[in-house]
Amino acid sequence: MRTERIWRAVLIGAIVFAGAGIWRMGAPTAEASNATLNLAPGEVATIDINKVLDNLDERVARETELKAFFTELENGVRAYEAELEQAREDLKLLQAGSQQFKNKRNQIVRLQLKIEGEAQLARALADERRKIMHMELFQKIVAATGEYADREGTCIVMNDDSNVEIPIDEISGNQLQAAIVGRRIIYACPDADISMFVAEMMNNQYRAGQ
Repeated sequence: MRTERIWRAVLIGAIVFAGAGIWRMGAPTAEASNATLNLAPGEVATIDINKVLDNLDERVARETELKAFFTELENGVRAYEAELEQAREDLKLLQAGSQQFKNKRNQIVRLQLKIEGEAQLARALADERRKIMHMELFQKIVAATGEYADREGTCIVMNDDSNVEIPIDEISGNQLQAAIVGRRIIYACPDADISMFVAEMMNNQYRAGQ
């Protein structure tokens, strides 16, 4: 018991000493610290990036362009598939073992490899276009959020992930703990959400630039 009391006294003394040291170190910037801690409610806002994306005219237009690009790539692959189908039909009319038969078989093999390569290339190109679109839209959201925040006198805007469901049945215990600890927003009142304001501002800018 005596040892426990001694350690408790030492621990309390260490906390007091550390607290005093922090106070002395922080004293010259106490005003700045207070300004940081005493933020007015209007100086902090949240944004739901998915909500902004869902309401962007530019996203709809660029996804339409992306679908058209992917359709063009698919049509190229289908043209080779039609050529392959015709080559297989032609093969049926040739005498097995003849030189024409062998040449047609080689053509079929080349077409099969061509189709596989073109299909893989189409997926890679479409994925690259999609990544570029997502990154550029995100960068525009960041810029528009900063512009809106500066105009409204908002100091901090945080991405609101409070409504994102954690899939408890699909992850391990460690993954669940990481998801819980990694949650950025625990609660935000609806009035703090500026998502629709940012989306509207971006839509106005997009329409003006068309």
